[in-house]
Amino acid sequence: MSDEDKVKETFNTVLVATAQLARNLHASASPNVYPPVLGESRVALNKSLKSFHTALDMAEISLIQARDTLQRDLNKLQQSKQPIKTENASAQSSFTIDIE
Repeated sequence: MSDEDKVKETFNTVLVATAQLARNLHASASPNVYPPVLGESRVALNKSLKSFHTALDMAEISLIQARDTLQRDLNKLQQSKQPIKTENASAQSSFTIDIE
């Protein structure tokens, strides 16, 4: 599963857990009553949030690695296109022939 798919999946899980917690809070008749379902919903939401953050961290690591790889390759390409300066090349360029 790709990092993008993992982020999407865990984000959907967070949304579902949040909706379940909101529904259970709304269903409880009194704010002072703490039914066991609310505790389970909060645990599920916390677990989903941790999974989501882990997926985001993994995606960030993959992006950083890809960026570093691209930068390395770009640097190699730019170095290969630079002209190589040697002493012979500079001596030849300063050599002139005077024809009269």
